[in-house]
Amino acid sequence: MDRQQTIDLVRGVWEAFARGDMKKVFAAMTEDVTWTLPQGGRLRGKNSILHLARVSAGKLSGYSSEIRRAHCDGGTVILEMINRATTTDGKPYANKYCFIFDTMNEKITAITEYVDQLTFRQAVGDAEFEDMRRRLALAIEAEK
Repeated sequence: MDRQQTIDLVRGVWEAFARGDMKKVFAAMTEDVTWTLPQGGRLRGKNSILHLARVSAGKLSGYSSEIRRAHCDGGTVILEMINRATTTDGKPYANKYCFIFDTMNEKITAITEYVDQLTFRQAVGDAEFEDMRRRLALAIEAEK
């Protein structure tokens, strides 16, 4: 794949993830895909990423992503974006994210997420934030 095709693959997968189309997302990932989380640790495999999606569901609604920049070098794509949503108590949420996607043979092999955790915590509240961390801890493997 050329540079633009690799960006289009990753952009399409991210847009599918934002819509909740996990069938499309998982079709474009290797079985042992990893997702390195901003709070530390890593998820490994599609089941762990599905767990992340389920734990995150309900914290925010009306989710949308505005991809500001995309950069590709070889099989690595960096997406800088602003994600917007509404919290369960009706507050608007907007936060800047940066994701690094590693690809090989037209599949995503690894995702690294960077986000301002304080902005997210303030938006959803301490109790919801801690509940999410607790529920995710079951699937997180320590980094080596």
